[in-house]
Order: sequence, then structure tokens, then C-alpha cells
Amino acid sequence: MKRLVLMNIPALICGLVFTLIGCEKNENLEIEDSGKVTVSLMERDDFAIFEKTVILFETENYLIKTPLYQFLGGMNNLFGLDYDKFLSILKKIVSDGRTNNLLYSSSYFDTYQTDYVLANFLENGLCYFYDKKNERRVEQVVFEFWRETASMAGWRKFYINNVLFLETVDAYIGYKKKKEDGEKITVSLMERDDYVVFEKKVILYEDENYLIKTPLSYFLSESHSFFYMGIDGQLSTLEKIISDGQTNDFLYSSPYFTNPNHRDHVNAERIKFVLAEFLEYGQCHIYDKKTGKNITKIVVEYWADNPAPLAGAGGRRFYINNVLFLETMDWIS
Repeated sequence: MKRLVLMNIPALICGLVFTLIGCEKNENLEIEDSGKVTVSLMERDDFAIFEKTVILFETENYLIKTPLYQFLGGMNNLFGLDYDKFLSILKKIVSDGRTNNLLYSSSYFDTYQTDYVLANFLENGLCYFYDKKNERRVEQVVFEFWRETASMAGWRKFYINNVLFLETVDAYIGYKKKKEDGEKITVSLMERDDYVVFEKKVILYEDENYLIKTPLSYFLSESHSFFYMGIDGQLSTLEKIISDGQTNDFLYSSPYFTNPNHRDHVNAERIKFVLAEFLEYGQCHIYDKKTGKNITKIVVEYWADNPAPLAGAGGRRFYINNVLFLETMDWIS
């Protein structure tokens, strides 16, 4: 089976504009321009994970699905600069997710967008893939990619058992390598600070030294990465963010992740992890209040300390101008 997805010209232009102007994905995050990798897909198919499910693709041969909490974060770049459409679609999904345990991606997007979303989840292994004819799980797909550096246009191809399953031609950003413990990388941040990019914005952090912000579309699209309160808590928080975003152009991230029943240090840690998510991938703008200039690059260090077998910890350190700015502990054993 072969599925070829061609982006129409207006959508391609819109996608490229959002990529080059709004998205500003950084080139220093070791983005590959071409290659082929094997991607492992989700293994478990149980209620704990799929309490609320979104069907990404289904035919007489295959069923591909993802948990709702992951689906809510997979819509970045689908609507270009159309905030009204982005927020209204997201609001519809959240509303449907409150009353239904089974949703279909095709109910919210056109054919191109549905396949683009499917490609995103296949690329990152964030879906469960079932082969109906053979009555077994598809464990892996082979993902081949290419990007033309100057225009950022490119394509993605996905193979099952060496047979082409899906192909997209789109404003593809590029495949990101996984980082190793002890590795340091330089991350390029968003440079432009204008209305086109920040029509609606979320303040991630502010003190006497720095102001760090991200476009609202980024904030919503990365939501699956920093929700730890379960699907009901995620839906409630997203409803609040979407509602506020429809009536305000300026939001602060901290109120959405502050629980009055938790101690201050617990809330502070949660807010810190949200900030780290955007710093790591360069999806934010940092303004240095003291110098009056933008910070265009930071250094991220992936650290780990393993003093004994089955004992250790690891996380990330973020440096601004070679000075430690933020540190997270992402795992402990």
C-alpha cells in the first residue's frame, strides 16, 4: 500500500512562512538533512495508556492510534498563522475528548493535514500500529527523510516490511538526533520579535535579567510534553489556556501549572520543566533586560551521575553566556 500526500501550493507557502518566520527551528540542534532510520513504535495497548484514544488511520489492513494527550500536542504548523482556526479546532478536540473516549483525526482535519499528523506520530514513534490481517502489532517502521536546506522544503517516506506505506511532500523541518548523556549542544533561539510571530504570546519566565516568551501556538502544541496530572487535568488546563488565548494576546505560563494544594517548591519544579522544554528546542525568545539585546544562542548540557548500578540521576543544564541559568533533574533511580 502506498499513500502519497502532496501539499497544495497555498498550504506549502503558509507552512514555509510559519517555518521561516514563526517557527525558526534551529539548525544547531543537529538536524539531519537526509537519512534513513528505524523507528520503534508504542508497545503497550492497554487502558492505562489508551483510556482516551485518537484513531490516526484505519483501513481493512491497518489500525494506527495514539493517546489523546499525545494527539493534542501534534498539531504544530498545521494552520500556519491562522490563530482563530488553530484555537477553535483545538477547543473542539478538547471538548470532544471530555465526553468521548474514541476520536478520529479525520474529523478535525482535511486529507493533507490528517496525513501530516500521521507522519508526525510515525516519525516520533508516538503511536500504536496494528496489522489486522496478521493480527499482530507492527513493531517498527523505517523512516526516510530529505530536506532542501535553503527552502526548508522536503519529504518523508515511511516503510513497513520494506514496502512504502506513506509519503509526504511538505515544509519538513528535519530529523533530530537523540542526545547522549554528557553531550553539550548549542541551541539557536527565536530571533525575531515582531507581531507576525508573537501576535499571541506566553511569558515563560521573567525576572530583573531576562524575559522569555513563546508564541501561543508553540505553547499549546508542546502541551503533551509537560502535563503530569492525567488526561482530565490536561483537558481542563487546555480549556483554560484556549479560552484565555481567544480573548487575550498576552498570557503567563505559571498560573496554568500552579496547584494551590501543592507546596511552592513542587509548583516551582513544574514551571521549571515547562521552561526547559522550550529552551531545549529553541522554541522561545530571550530578551536580556540589562543589555537591551536578544539572546540568540544558549548551551544545553545533558548530564548523568551513576555512582553505582541502578543508582543515579540525570537531567539538563542550560547556560546563557556560559553561566548556568537553569538545571533540571529528569530521572532518578
